[in-house]
Amino acid sequence: MKKILILVGIVSTIQLSAGTAFACSLAPSAYDLETFLSENKPAQVVFVGKVVALEEFKPPMGMLSSQNVQFQALETWRGDLREPLNAKIGVYEQSDMGCSGISNLRMKIGEIWLVVGIAKENLISLSALKSKILADGVVPGEMRRILDKYTNSKSRK
Repeated sequence: MKKILILVGIVSTIQLSAGTAFACSLAPSAYDLETFLSENKPAQVVFVGKVVALEEFKPPMGMLSSQNVQFQALETWRGDLREPLNAKIGVYEQSDMGCSGISNLRMKIGEIWLVVGIAKENLISLSALKSKILADGVVPGEMRRILDKYTNSKSRK
């Protein structure tokens, strides 16, 4: 009987200490460039942009850092872009909740990015899962093939 009570105590402790797990479930357009482009929504923007201005500001609660970023478009695939091209980005605090941290972005002046997102008024909401830093300023071959398949590139150099 003593062994049964000990076993019940151990099982109860394990059940009480087990945390709740959250899964991150995203639509394919949230992480897949080709799916995003195939939706062909008017607010979509896709361009290669150089970070030309950056402002660090006090992050709101739940964030570790926040930046206002301004881009100069070098090449455009989607969107009626009118400069200045502005975005607000940041790094969120770690959390056990669902998709926490998937939108973390941090940029530096002079970096060149493939910017993928949604334009709302004069602000671009970047997709951190599809936007990529381009170390040499060149869009990788497979990614360029996908972009060219769904759009007509407009160079703005």
